[in-house]
Amino acid sequence: MRRLAPRVRIVLKESNPFAISDMLDKDEIELGVASMRPGPRWQHQRTLREMGFRCVYDPRQLPFKGDVTLAQYVAVPHLLVSYRGAIEGPTDAVLAGLGLRREVRYTTPRFSSVPGVLGASAIVATVPEVLADRWAAAGLLASSAVPVTLERFTVSMGWHARRDDDAALHWLMDVIEDVARAVP
Repeated sequence: MRRLAPRVRIVLKESNPFAISDMLDKDEIELGVASMRPGPRWQHQRTLREMGFRCVYDPRQLPFKGDVTLAQYVAVPHLLVSYRGAIEGPTDAVLAGLGLRREVRYTTPRFSSVPGVLGASAIVATVPEVLADRWAAAGLLASSAVPVTLERFTVSMGWHARRDDDAALHWLMDVIEDVARAVP
């Protein structure tokens, strides 16, 4: 951003997929980036990328060899990232369909807290693959395929239709789209 527009300022606000529509409608934000559900008619969206999930854990706490097996996955406690404080998610529905369940011992509303919690506990988290890949590349956590098939999800940008003619916003969306394409 500094190279492309040295004087541009970006202000990030905490949000989640459940709050973005309301924040856009109230002009609290100009652009939301998340796994967004279809919103009201005035909410426009542009897809950035599709992604899946991976398991992450601290190998000092859980010395698994290779990918986490289904037996290992259900035998250890889990950390669940939930914006609403839920103790079950889509993974639990998939496991229930197999006659299995996992123990969600911790929840957090922030993905940024995952490495710290996993570094201090013998626990597993299932997170978007892009985060798992970054944490593994940084040497913070080990990353494994999830031992069940989970539905992939789409990350999109959303904005209010009243900003359709906002050239600066569309320029920013183009930059974000380029960055999203460049991330493996």
